Amino acid sequence: MNEFTAYGDEFDEALHNLDKVLEHCIQTYLCLSTDNCHMMMTEGIVLGHYLSVTCIQVVPTNVEVILRIPTPKT
Repeated sequence: MNEFTAYGDEFDEALHNLDKVLEHCIQTYLCLSTDNCHMMMTEGIVLGHYLSVTCIQVVPTNVEVILRIPTPKT
C-alpha cells in the first residue's frame, strides 16, 4: 500500500480513524512500507503536494521537472 491519511477534527478521533484503517489493512492482508511510514506529522509531502497547517502547495521541484519536458514534435 502506498499512501493513506487518517485524520479527524480532534486527536482522539484521528487516532480512532487510524486504528480502523490499520485494522482493515490487517483483515485484507495489506502490507505497509515501514520506510514510508510517518505518524502524527504536522507537515509533509503527500502525492506531490506540500501540506501543513497553514497551506497546501505544489512541490516546486515537481513544477521545474514538468517545465523541462520538451514539447512534443509529432
